[in-house]
Amino acid sequence: VPRGGCFGAAKELLLADAGKEQTASAGAHERRPGRGKKAVTAIQGACLEHLMCFVSCARLQEDIRVMEDMLSQQADDLRNINDARAVEVSALTMEIQEMLETMRGAARGQSASHTPATAEGGGATTGAWRAFGAG
Repeated sequence: VPRGGCFGAAKELLLADAGKEQTASAGAHERRPGRGKKAVTAIQGACLEHLMCFVSCARLQEDIRVMEDMLSQQADDLRNINDARAVEVSALTMEIQEMLETMRGAARGQSASHTPATAEGGGATTGAWRAFGAG
């Protein structure tokens, strides 16, 4: 979007066109004091379609801005969700490690008390741990 908003480009063209006419006519006519500058209100050759293009462009730019804001918000939300999940995974991993250590300690305690051996060659708890890959 130009500096002056949606119609800033058109206004700049009008002022530039008026400046060219003024410098071209400055040598031929002297300005009389007290007369104000005429407001430029039209671009020669401009049509209503140009105005509609400016309006459409302004709407599209506003839609883009809204979508970019929405995208930014969704990215922040996703980042927060991922961070929360990472913290939860870390806490669960620590909990699993504690449980495994507790169960290994219990399995060692049972094997020391001479539990009967199963067909696999170890105690019932040890066989269960082998199934989990911890024994």
